[in-house]
Amino acid sequence: MSAPVLPRDALVGVAVGAVFGVAWVFWGSGGLASPVPLVVRVVAVVVAVALLVRAVTLLRSAPPGAGSGGGSMFASRAYRLTVLAELVGLFAGNVVLQAFGLAQYVICWTAIVVGVHFLGFGRVFQRRFYTVGAVILGIGIVGVLVGLLGASAPVIAAVTGLGCGAYFLAGSSATLLRGSPAV
Repeated sequence: MSAPVLPRDALVGVAVGAVFGVAWVFWGSGGLASPVPLVVRVVAVVVAVALLVRAVTLLRSAPPGAGSGGGSMFASRAYRLTVLAELVGLFAGNVVLQAFGLAQYVICWTAIVVGVHFLGFGRVFQRRFYTVGAVILGIGIVGVLVGLLGASAPVIAAVTGLGCGAYFLAGSSATLLRGSPAV
């Protein structure tokens, strides 16, 4: 029995999820006591490299257009506008948080905006993005709540960054293991 063919966009999504998963882990683990950052970063990089190798291998072996139902979402106007709105939201919110001395919440704001951006993808592209958006948005909100309950900046960052990183790495892994683009 041959492995199911994943759409090219799903394989690109696996690669993007792997890269951003590592970025979130690095950001979230920065303030933790040694050797925790090193351990979680090494694990994240190993997982991400495995995901990237598998995704690139499948992309190279897939015939053009394999498993896709039309044009790439990455080439669409809706994708570009959603990402532009995300970038504006990230920048504006981060400037405001910094200005009010709330830098510890930048990571939470970033997760909230990224979550909302995926909710937009769910509306425009595929319903599966609603789940991604809801989870990442929820992690950002949990980070805020942890901070409001008195947690330190490193704890806020760990909850938010490690939560988002783990979700993106696990979602990318699940996509490859299931052979379907369900994150």
